[in-house]
Amino acid sequence: MQLRVVLVTALAFAACGGGTGDEADMTRPDASTGINGPDRDGDEWADDIDNCPDLPNYEQRDRDRDGIGNECDTCPSTPNNDPDGLTQSQCELNQEAEPNDDSAQAQVLSLPVLGKAVAIAGVVEAPVNAKIAPDRYVIMAPGQSGVRIRCARGSSLSLLEPQIEVSGGSYTVSRIVDDQQIAERVFYFSEAGTYEIAISDRRGRKENVKKGNGDYAYELSIQTVDLEPEQLTLPITDRSLRVEPRGQVAVYEASIMPTEQLRLEIKTPLGPGEDGYDPILVVEHEDGSLWEENHIYTDERADARLLLQVEKAETIRIIVDHRELVGREAVPQNLSIDYPDQDAELEPNDSRELASDLSFCQGCETRGIIANQDSGIADIDWYSFQGIAGQIVSFRGLVPPNSQIDPYIALGQFQSSLFVPIYENGTSSGVSARFDAIIPETGEYFLRFEDEQNKEKMSGPYRGGGLYTYTIFTEFLVLAPSPELENGVLTNGVINPGGSLQRYLITTSDRVRVNFSLSYSRLLTDFNPLIRVYEPGATKLIGEGADGLNVTLPSSGSYVITVHNSDKGIGGPEYSYELTASRSSF
Repeated sequence: MQLRVVLVTALAFAACGGGTGDEADMTRPDASTGINGPDRDGDEWADDIDNCPDLPNYEQRDRDRDGIGNECDTCPSTPNNDPDGLTQSQCELNQEAEPNDDSAQAQVLSLPVLGKAVAIAGVVEAPVNAKIAPDRYVIMAPGQSGVRIRCARGSSLSLLEPQIEVSGGSYTVSRIVDDQQIAERVFYFSEAGTYEIAISDRRGRKENVKKGNGDYAYELSIQTVDLEPEQLTLPITDRSLRVEPRGQVAVYEASIMPTEQLRLEIKTPLGPGEDGYDPILVVEHEDGSLWEENHIYTDERADARLLLQVEKAETIRIIVDHRELVGREAVPQNLSIDYPDQDAELEPNDSRELASDLSFCQGCETRGIIANQDSGIADIDWYSFQGIAGQIVSFRGLVPPNSQIDPYIALGQFQSSLFVPIYENGTSSGVSARFDAIIPETGEYFLRFEDEQNKEKMSGPYRGGGLYTYTIFTEFLVLAPSPELENGVLTNGVINPGGSLQRYLITTSDRVRVNFSLSYSRLLTDFNPLIRVYEPGATKLIGEGADGLNVTLPSSGSYVITVHNSDKGIGGPEYSYELTASRSSF
């Protein structure tokens, strides 16, 4: 199946074909050729060597290097002198329609038919109130089409350093490209929609220096071509492909079978701040509808990954795109598409965005490994799952006999970008890190797994590699009911090693105020008991405190009270405490 790709090009005096963007805006023949022969335009260039024999052009300027001089070129910035491609009669030059500096005023562009091109000349205006005012254009793009935009100086006198940003439609993030003289790339549109093209000077974003006035001229052209997807046979691992500096996207088709999990992943050693790019993976269903788009990058990595559940056999389309191309060299990247083991971590998973799914069920096990990082950063594995309020779960980081890992686990949630642990534990048992946990409310939770010796180090080298394997084991618990906490009666308790919870109940027939006090030995520096009070069924956390807590139990029912050592779950016979609950009515 062929795809139609629409090319939108903003061009300058540099070559529109294979030029580098720093050529002079003229092509003067060697003087030794002379001027013998007819010269019907009288510009002292013989007709047989004149690139515009019917109009005087004494400097022989040819901005797009297609052999047709600017004075008689129908589109002076678009190569259109190819007998097998775009010709002079197939390109039309227009002017931008001002004002077009905001989305409401964006100039609507009609896409030409296959084999035709339209060019538009424009100028980036001066900043308004110190803010950039890009020229904006709108295209109605069909599904499974592409757009090539080349933005460049519109004359040899233009001061523009062009930047293009395309947004809207089905895009989850905008696509950007810029350069000193010519910026160009291909934009692929999975679904039909309205897409906006913003043209500005790149220094506004790169250097926070706003540029624009009558000296910032550019030219834009639109052209339509065909594209043939490459066929893939799955699975594939680390298939090498390259995104060239001009920004060509890669389009593939592959047949897939029903599966619980299909993994598509693009990896690149390059990232923001280097010569590289931020990859985007797009997957389309067989009927042409968009399945999913993924754009993930962090300060440490510029990779993209999709994990899809396949319900039926079909032929999908895979598009390897990018948010922003950086640098002039071709960019190496590796594409993998496979059916991963659901009972093992998905590397890389060393950030919240890349967290692996945790096998979260009764008796589930998830295998993992602390990798030996070449970056000099200790490997931290992140897992995520959907917890339900009131679930009581035992999490264990089990270590096989041949492993050298010193496990440390923490369960919690993110508040903005900060991970806030609810439970955490190190190697209190000698062979595993573990704790019992009550899920305080329904939502997404994260389990962090790392080597505790790495955690304590301020710098490398860090531990990791083939001998640092582990297994996370989850088990839902039904804790045996503890005796009721009687009003004002002291209750003795002991924190067991391994992070187990001590649970108590308070039953009330009416709204009541309860003061909990907790006493323990202050000589144990690693003993920091924490008391928590939950609604009946442990479905919601009411309050928590270190030495005590004063809370209101709002209605009748049996409320759940837990005590555990918040300092890594360390316990033993000496980790004893006394708990008292004193009620007072309103």
